[in-house]
Amino acid sequence: MPIDLAPLGDRAFLARFDDEDDARRWADAVRARKPAGAVDVVLAYRSAAVIADPDLGDLDALEAALRAVSPGDAPADPGSLHEIPVLYDGPDLADAAARLGMSPGELVARHSAPEYRVFAIGFLPGFPYAGYLPDALRGLPRRESPRTTVPAGSVAIVGRQTAIYPTASPGGWHLLGRTPLQIASPRAGDFPIRAGDRVRFRPIDRDEGPMTVPHPIDVNADLGEGAPHDEALLDLVTSASISCGAHAGDPETIRRALGAARARGVVVGAHPGYPDREGFGRRDRDMTAAEVESMIRDQCADLRRLADEEGVAIRFLKPHGALYNQAQRRDETARGVIAAAVALGLPLLGQPGTPLESAARAAGVAFIAEGFPDRLYRLDGSLAPRDDPDAVLAAEDLPANVRALLAQRRVDTLCIHGDHPEALANARRLRAILDALAIPVRAFSPIATES
Repeated sequence: MPIDLAPLGDRAFLARFDDEDDARRWADAVRARKPAGAVDVVLAYRSAAVIADPDLGDLDALEAALRAVSPGDAPADPGSLHEIPVLYDGPDLADAAARLGMSPGELVARHSAPEYRVFAIGFLPGFPYAGYLPDALRGLPRRESPRTTVPAGSVAIVGRQTAIYPTASPGGWHLLGRTPLQIASPRAGDFPIRAGDRVRFRPIDRDEGPMTVPHPIDVNADLGEGAPHDEALLDLVTSASISCGAHAGDPETIRRALGAARARGVVVGAHPGYPDREGFGRRDRDMTAAEVESMIRDQCADLRRLADEEGVAIRFLKPHGALYNQAQRRDETARGVIAAAVALGLPLLGQPGTPLESAARAAGVAFIAEGFPDRLYRLDGSLAPRDDPDAVLAAEDLPANVRALLAQRRVDTLCIHGDHPEALANARRLRAILDALAIPVRAFSPIATES
């Protein structure tokens, strides 16, 4: 069957199809063949645009090659499946349910039951148009008065489609709820959800909590850095990462934090960072693995001398700031951090699902998975960068973020940033959230090697 193919400007071709599946299968086949001159394939519902570069291939030859491709010429790519946790508390939930002739609970159940296909990305960078809604949820027109601002993470429906707003923007769709995940980071050019992928929504139930059987969680804070609330925070946490004095803090501040932690029975770990006091240890450095290992071991030796004076045992290792973030994504830094953990005989705190976790476990280092209730997460589980204006969550967003972190059962400890102006208030909010969910708060049991 001939392909309906036409030029799209002078550096692209547009193919049109009778249904969405044929468009997706044809796009998959073009990607698999990699014809000369084609640099990208952009899928959108029943069409696919092939972006071309005439310096990489003759455009007439590329057009002929594209016409020779048929849907099904290559195995269909099922697309990545993205599970999106949703707190269904949207401002339009009740009204949409009434207009569809059902209860809000039934709307939530029907909306979260299917697996949706992402047909296109558009309107906003990273905005996934997904569908199609179950028949019972179809037919709502756009709102008569669009909102001037729809919050990032809002989950919405209109017509027979559903979508997630990746960033705050105007919008006329009906808002059913919101996800604590950051599904796109336009500044970083990071768009994990692509056309052809699949999306499934998972409700976060406010009343039942994130899990059937409460799983104990540790609460930790980074202390000894000179912030004013160390002792008050130690009344609310069960473990503390104490600065080694390179990125912040001084011997007296560190001693006070160590002594206060001992008095309260709080588990103590070492918190080494780049020796960059002006930047609070949050500026990247290009160091070899050997340099990173030596730096960490030297800083931990300084902390251990002070800890010995206070009668405190150092039980784990948690890098600070840029050292922490680079270790999650940069192999050279990770190798230095892991080598230091092995030499010191300490378990390592870090983000779950990262190469650092895999490498630590492969080296026999116990890994304690950490979550951040006050930080925005991207869809792939990484933290939104600090220069993102939404990187630190507002107080009202903490409950949904905590529920999502606990629902995944991927974290052993939740961190409060001790240097944040709202640190003490956030710690109190976190404990209140955990109390409301009947989640026991208990220090993890650090061990040096995996069993």
